[in-house]
Amino acid sequence: MPARTIGTSLAAWLSLTVAMAAVVLSQLPPIRSYFDSPRIQISAGNQIYVEHMLGHIVLQPFIQITNEGDASGKVSSLQAILTANDTNYEVDLSAQQYLEPPNAVGFGQTVVPRQFLDVVVGSNSTWKNYVRFFKQLSDDDIVMIKATHATVVRELTAAPASPATGLKVISDESFGKIMVDVNRRLGQFKQGKFGLKIEARGGDQEEEVIAQSCYRFVLSDSDRRTLDTITGRYKLGHGIVIPTMGDQGTYVNLHEEDCSPR
Repeated sequence: MPARTIGTSLAAWLSLTVAMAAVVLSQLPPIRSYFDSPRIQISAGNQIYVEHMLGHIVLQPFIQITNEGDASGKVSSLQAILTANDTNYEVDLSAQQYLEPPNAVGFGQTVVPRQFLDVVVGSNSTWKNYVRFFKQLSDDDIVMIKATHATVVRELTAAPASPATGLKVISDESFGKIMVDVNRRLGQFKQGKFGLKIEARGGDQEEEVIAQSCYRFVLSDSDRRTLDTITGRYKLGHGIVIPTMGDQGTYVNLHEEDCSPR
């Protein structure tokens, strides 16, 4: 009799365990979902907008992040590595802002840059926007920019307007200092051939390169003169204390190429 009691109790316990396991498993997603994973691809449009802010290079391509996988994927950051073909020139830029596509902005509305943060792309979906890449400013850069801004505000406030144009300008001395700083920062970013690698980073460590694409472009003499024109407008305070209207930089054609080492 005791043995039968033990056997009955054991059978009841096993039945209860199986029943509880069935309830737990019924609340879990399908087993196949544990094997789903995102497959992130990144690409840029066939043109890139190039400008500079007080000598800090700004690149603005149209970026598409596509997820061809069966699970959502997160992109923590985008990096752009800019290199010159014939020199050791290399600049690392990061996605700092993105702009809504033109069709997402109503007539008469101004496009406002938004801070680039984590991007989650659903399964078989695409995220696409204009993205502004530029170097993360150091503390020294920020101090310099604030000092330049203060100087330009002070001089434009005190300067008389030109009788011929009605415009105010900063002093030659202050403009000369700005020119020196700009030329030092632009460095070897002159006319010539450049390579551009765009990396999407994410994954468990958030810094793992999960997708990349590579391009080349040519900066012409005309393009470089356009960038110099941006510098010239600083004498009027444009781009420093006076907002610029419309495109101030230059558009260059992007050509995709293999990312494999040559």
